[in-house]
Amino acid sequence: MKATGLIVACWIFASANGLAQSDLLQASFDSEEVAASLYYAAKINQPDERNLLIAEAALLGDQFMLMDSALNLINAHRLTPCQQLRYNIFLALVFQHKKFLSEANQKLELAESLIKKCSSSEASAMLNYWKGYYFLQQNKPDDSKHTLKTAIAYYSTDTTRYKVKIAHSLFWLGTTYLRNNELDSALLCLHQSEKKYKDTPFDKSLMLVKIYNNLGATYHALWDYRLAEKYYLTALALNKQKQNNPNELALAYNNLGVFYDSYENFIRSIQYYEEAVLWTDISALDPPRKALIYQNYAASLTNHYRQEEALQQFLKALEIITPYKTYYGNVYARIINNIVAMQISQTLLEDAGKWLNQLEEFYRDSTDEAEEQKLWYYFNRANLANQEGQVQVSLQLLTALEKKLKPDSDLYKKVRQNKAANLKAVGLLDSSRTYYRQLISDYERIYPVTHPQLVQLYNDIGTTFKQADSAIYYFNLSRKNNLLNTDVVNNESFYASKMEWITSNFNLLKLELEAYEAGTRSQQQLFQADGLIQSSLTVIQSNITELQADADKINFNRAVRDFYDLATDYYYLVYKLTGQTDFVERAFQDANLNKYQILQRAIRLDRVKSFARVTEKVLREENQLSKTIAQLEFQYSQELAKQSEPDRALLQEYRDQMHILRTRFNFLLDSIQNHLPDYHALKFSKEPVSLAVLEAAYLSKNQKTAWVEYCIGNKNSYAILLADKKRYFISLGSSYEIKRQVRAMKNSIAVKESSAFFSSSQALYQLIFKKVDSCLQASNKKINKIVVIPDDIINLINFELLGYAGKYAWVYNVFKYQFNYGYSSTLLWRSYTDAPAKNMNMLAMAPEFKMVNNSNNLRNADVQQIETHNFPPLLRNQEEVKQAVGIMNKKNSESKVYIGSEADESSFKKEDLSKFSIIHLATHGFTGNNQIEPGIAFSRKANSADDGILYMNEVFALRSNAYLICLSACETGIGTYANGEGIIGLTRAFLYTGTKNMVVSLWRVDDEATEKFMISFYASLSKKQSISQSLYQAKVQMLKNSMPGLTFDWAAFIQVGLN
Repeated sequence: MKATGLIVACWIFASANGLAQSDLLQASFDSEEVAASLYYAAKINQPDERNLLIAEAALLGDQFMLMDSALNLINAHRLTPCQQLRYNIFLALVFQHKKFLSEANQKLELAESLIKKCSSSEASAMLNYWKGYYFLQQNKPDDSKHTLKTAIAYYSTDTTRYKVKIAHSLFWLGTTYLRNNELDSALLCLHQSEKKYKDTPFDKSLMLVKIYNNLGATYHALWDYRLAEKYYLTALALNKQKQNNPNELALAYNNLGVFYDSYENFIRSIQYYEEAVLWTDISALDPPRKALIYQNYAASLTNHYRQEEALQQFLKALEIITPYKTYYGNVYARIINNIVAMQISQTLLEDAGKWLNQLEEFYRDSTDEAEEQKLWYYFNRANLANQEGQVQVSLQLLTALEKKLKPDSDLYKKVRQNKAANLKAVGLLDSSRTYYRQLISDYERIYPVTHPQLVQLYNDIGTTFKQADSAIYYFNLSRKNNLLNTDVVNNESFYASKMEWITSNFNLLKLELEAYEAGTRSQQQLFQADGLIQSSLTVIQSNITELQADADKINFNRAVRDFYDLATDYYYLVYKLTGQTDFVERAFQDANLNKYQILQRAIRLDRVKSFARVTEKVLREENQLSKTIAQLEFQYSQELAKQSEPDRALLQEYRDQMHILRTRFNFLLDSIQNHLPDYHALKFSKEPVSLAVLEAAYLSKNQKTAWVEYCIGNKNSYAILLADKKRYFISLGSSYEIKRQVRAMKNSIAVKESSAFFSSSQALYQLIFKKVDSCLQASNKKINKIVVIPDDIINLINFELLGYAGKYAWVYNVFKYQFNYGYSSTLLWRSYTDAPAKNMNMLAMAPEFKMVNNSNNLRNADVQQIETHNFPPLLRNQEEVKQAVGIMNKKNSESKVYIGSEADESSFKKEDLSKFSIIHLATHGFTGNNQIEPGIAFSRKANSADDGILYMNEVFALRSNAYLICLSACETGIGTYANGEGIIGLTRAFLYTGTKNMVVSLWRVDDEATEKFMISFYASLSKKQSISQSLYQAKVQMLKNSMPGLTFDWAAFIQVGLN
């Protein structure tokens, strides 16, 4: 504090106490007024006593550097016993702050030994007072409680003089009770401390901030949402108003982040964590607190499915705590345990194992400080074993861990819940059910029955019953408690857990199907089960609108994929029973909607920094409005979920705010739809195309074309076929066998093994195409073209390769049909236009690559090559481009060619792509993985701002009206692959730019073969044939001219699009 400010503060202190100057020194210390204490201590003449008092005042203000320097100026040999006692207490606390715990304990023992020589009750109370704080810092609750109670007993003999000492002791005591989970005692002490601080004439706002933070934490532990939020926000507001203390602000924001995390309000929690880390960076918090704030932020990001960002925050927390891990083993281990849990959830099992091995190595030399997190280490070991399929090993670890834990701990409940799941997995249903019942009993004592944890457990125990009636009871109990009280709202439904609502409905629908097949349900009862599907689909759609992170939506859709599969089973059964084609439409709608939405989410829009023609202002407003609406919806649900009567006025306030914001958001969406229709279709349009639209607007104009949508479930597979004004719902049988044969075909192509290829080709023809083919052969229209919407693993194959042994030769599908592909019927239909290309202008690029000593002429790149831009040369790509352009130029087209080093990324981005109807890129391509996005390589120039690779997220910023983009590179059509996601990569990104059609490759292609194929393709295209016809002719020609031996280069390229 500046000199003037200090004098003013001391004058205010003197006025408030009404004391003479000679009494103010003692009063300033009794009142723990740091500025006044330092001021009056400096006036003491005797140097050792002066420095002792300065050290004590510095301690009151957490100014440990000043405290340390003052103690260093003291000559200990000149001190009286009472002064030596104070001196050793202060040294113990300095050593503790420096993490020299052995030295700290020695000094504290020395101070205790001096108490008899000092023979002062006040000195003894002072020792107990600071010992209470000392033990609190070392997390020794029993010692802390005992010494603080002893100190309070003495100070209570003069409640006027020692009011602040009593208040501070009560604060520490309340904090000790809180850490020891003695919550009622914590509340009593903290409220008493609050009252005493408020009764003092001094500004004790900093202490009140700490009290309010701890009251928030206590009510949070008691699951009192309203009071916890109230005290956390009060602490934050008071700090900002009176103190602006970085330490307490960092803690306050962190506490609010933890609080909202526990109520699954991840939007708000991340907002507070972001503030917390900002204040943490400029705070003087000790390393463990800093590290925990970062790890809490990381854990919240994990809940938000932002794993890459989470890992960076975890690593920052580790960087902070690693130098102190000997003293704070629990914090160090906690961070690593959280990293492991995140990686197990991502099925990154190898990485999780490495982190667990690092933790195991640490534990070899660790002390008891790390014992708590060692239990979490064993818990993660058990989870990892379970994920690796070692269920028995997991059970053994969980059983051993169960015996070590206190029954009232959170980890004990988690262990028992995982053990129940494992017992169920190995068929020990009775034992599993016993565990679930005990867990339900335990949680019902502390949570309302509407709590998501209980709603989940009701579903879990339901799956352990073989008797349908018992299972149905628990599934319905889960539904009943999941649907929150809505008597204050008309025509609205709110759920404790939308995921568990879907799970309940899934289990009930599954039981209904099984009961019908067993003959214990009538058709009428089966038809009534349709309501389970309808209510689930409503919830699925509403949840997709509320979830903000795109990765969150991907995982949600993956989680409900089983439900979509079961719904398709239901639709097919009812269709076969009734013959009603409405169920074909519904199966198509649901399957297409699921596929379309997963595809949308899987292109990772959260990573895309810019979109063509979309301003930063629009992106910011869209993001802000959608997050705020989602937050209000969450708060509204939380108010409804309260055990007590909901606050109707608050509910009305939420509804009013939601109405205003939704109106603004709808206006914004209307504006986006009018001015940015492609961006609107990419992010907001959820209405799937109908069978009727496809039939009327496309198939009626292309009568020799059929449209087939595949639905590959976990158990059963189906095809929905439109052809010759008829709708077919076809069962394809077991998904397992289909997936096995697709993998076999891919492997046979990779190693060019003929017998294995022909076996899988015929098997897949029989499994997924023969029934479709039979329907087409029976058509009067002589179908010769098929639009295929694949699903799941069959995205990896070209249907042209399917076939069977004919009388004289192998009969490939390519000789019977032309094929067009799409990722979903909706996306394919939206990119369709029946307008022909305006011109034949062509942009062609053939980069050069200079890696030597590599004979691999396949157009593919591995991870190391991508990171170093060290790609092997392509010997034929430049000749391919020259000939293709030469062919098209004969049609009076205006073409532009970039060859060799001129074919760099910057040149491509600078071009006005809208001028070209055809864009041809003959280069290396790669599909990407969890770390690297899909991309295509260009020449790399020195000093260029670009890295020589056009990644998927960069494509979204481009604008093209190309009729065709041909990516003459390897595996450009595959991209990220997962259940239901289709082939997601560069193709989808280019379609967003305005491109109508694409030619992409499904596997590695030989350089010379690619050149010949592309020349043949463009020769046909230049004769004004369609893209699909030109591809077809190029493939047939290559097949006829191919040398003896097995080659599939002709089948690698497919068309995505309808034109």
